[in-house]
Amino acid sequence: MAGMDIYLRFGAGLVLLVLFTRWLSRKLDPGFGYGALLTALGIKVACGVAYGYLFLHLYGGDDTWLINRDSLVETAILKHTPAMYFNDLNLPRLVREYGWVHGLGEFKDKLEWAMITKPLSLVNFASDGDYYVNLLAFTAFSFWGPFLFFQLLRKTWPQYGNVFFWLVFAYVPVVFWLSGIRGDGRDFVFIATALYCFDRYYREGRRSAFWLALLCVGLLAVTRTAFALVLAIGLLAWWMARRQPQRPWLSFVVVPVAAILVFFTSAWLPDPFNGPSGVVARQAAFMELKGNTRLELHRLKPNPGSFLQTAPQAFGNVWLHPLPWQAGGVLQWLMLLQNAVIIGLFLAATWWLLPGRQAVKRTPLFYFFLFFALFCSFSIGFTVPFPGAIVRYRTVAELFLLCTGMLLVLPALRSDNNLFNIYEER
Repeated sequence: MAGMDIYLRFGAGLVLLVLFTRWLSRKLDPGFGYGALLTALGIKVACGVAYGYLFLHLYGGDDTWLINRDSLVETAILKHTPAMYFNDLNLPRLVREYGWVHGLGEFKDKLEWAMITKPLSLVNFASDGDYYVNLLAFTAFSFWGPFLFFQLLRKTWPQYGNVFFWLVFAYVPVVFWLSGIRGDGRDFVFIATALYCFDRYYREGRRSAFWLALLCVGLLAVTRTAFALVLAIGLLAWWMARRQPQRPWLSFVVVPVAAILVFFTSAWLPDPFNGPSGVVARQAAFMELKGNTRLELHRLKPNPGSFLQTAPQAFGNVWLHPLPWQAGGVLQWLMLLQNAVIIGLFLAATWWLLPGRQAVKRTPLFYFFLFFALFCSFSIGFTVPFPGAIVRYRTVAELFLLCTGMLLVLPALRSDNNLFNIYEER
């Protein structure tokens, strides 16, 4: 009977998820009908279920199951000692115990975890703590990352609306990593919302959209600081590119170069404002961890020469490894296949002499994708030596690279808006 009860809860949660997303999505995009919604949600939920199952049975649970267990702890605290429910986020207490620098760091780490465990602790009253039922509640939030990102792509390149639908909602190697109960899906919501709102600010002049974009950058700074910095630099370059529409690419050269100079100049500042030392410390922390497969990675030193020497290795670890003879396990073979798809896509674009270049050369969003993917690649590659972690961390950058590659080759494939037509504009 207990198993039947869970199935009933899952079924009821699935119905509520569809009704909620349908109600909200039709307000944002009337053309996103039931066919598109059920396809997108069905693939995402299936990937989320597979995520939980694989990590439980192949890897002993990992963080995704730990998050769910911690949400049960939060539920117990809320039931029995509600006055202590927010004690872990008591900033004055943390500052008194650890000092300002370490206290703020502790608060940031606890807030990042609490962004998922606190909401799930409330859902547990209905789900009884079942991972897969909680997954549906998490999907009700994480779904809006790919949805808003798709809206951004559709508005920028409307001729490829259906192609982008399948890329964003059905490319399983990306959807998989963004669908489990973990921070990656949450972070993509922040990134996609920031981009969508920033674009909407320019299209419609809504100041509220601009401030919401900045809020998302701030939230991302709590959960993934390196990505937040890359996002902020990219938005600044986008803003400057709008002021020189004839050469938007120039802003995505000047601004990143200036950012690199600021990064290395910060070496003269004390911690935690010393950028190079922070990256070196981050790499050292990852080097101390154990993993089944470890890629070669030079030990960084806080100087430009060391970073420059390690850059090719860092980039190669993110997009070229593991090589076929290095791969071990299902997830690494999946990463190998993903790398082949991206490399093949850009080789095809080069072979056909970039047939889509006319459609993107004056579009700042295209250059933003390239910039974000490149800088995130280095932020990951400089610090993480484990392919199993790299494939998850790079997911958003991978999606952006896939979008740029598709934009460059689609004209040669003679694709049009009727390709696998499930999404219809109205």
